[in-house]
Amino acid sequence: MKRRVSKPIYVGGVKVGGDAPISVQTMTKTDTRDVDATVRQIEEATEASIAAREESDDRLASEISDLFFFALVSLAHRGVDPEKVWAELALRRR
Repeated sequence: MKRRVSKPIYVGGVKVGGDAPISVQTMTKTDTRDVDATVRQIEEATEASIAAREESDDRLASEISDLFFFALVSLAHRGVDPEKVWAELALRRR
């Protein structure tokens, strides 16, 4: 798979981008007693992970859009401004 050139950054101690291997870590944000919702969230993250490694850029964009959608719905449900996410990401940038 051909990868585009990108600037490496660190998320915690994990190098992301540049020549680093593709790595994905996720946690569900559902009540784990709600098995269906938890499985749906895991499926979405899995599909995005597979797309990042094996699929076209268009497929990757589609799968990441699904993750963004669920994240935005979760933020709206809790009344959290998405700017808090951008601020958190800025703290992780090195």
